[in-house]
Amino acid sequence: VQCRPRAAVGEVLRIVTVNDVYKLDNYPDLAGFLRAVRATAAAQRCRVICTLPGDFLSPCVISSIDGGKAMGDALNTVPVDYVCFGNHEFDVGPSISRRVKAFSGKWLNSNISEPAFEDAAGAPLPAFDIVEVGDKAVVLGGFATDTLDIYRPGSNLVIERPATAMARVWAAACAAC
Repeated sequence: VQCRPRAAVGEVLRIVTVNDVYKLDNYPDLAGFLRAVRATAAAQRCRVICTLPGDFLSPCVISSIDGGKAMGDALNTVPVDYVCFGNHEFDVGPSISRRVKAFSGKWLNSNISEPAFEDAAGAPLPAFDIVEVGDKAVVLGGFATDTLDIYRPGSNLVIERPATAMARVWAAACAAC
């Protein structure tokens, strides 16, 4: 699989991104595609990451039974490198905290302050990550919409306006570089 633009100079970044994955049977195709892309990446001087920016735990029908466990396990099997919250992650209710802790990649949370979420080590979720690509740094963030009426009633979310959060996260990322 060709993952390098012909005119590219130096190492390049290929981001494979999907969202709104509502059925488990969509993950094998994604896993196969990622294996193929990653198998040729080193020879092409291409860094490959997979992102899933929201809506993957629900509204999968099985998630209403297992609180998103099967969908979360599938993310780890693929593997997906980065996820962030979409409005449907909160459809699974209190089990969302278990799904966050069970994810083996990085769960980015750039603008949801309440409730507070932690990773498996008990650390707050990162607001951003910096991906090194050759001599460049790429900043990734995970911003949820602040349109609260699309979230599950009772989620009690405090969400910073995305544009405001982007400026804050960018400043923090610049300071970290």
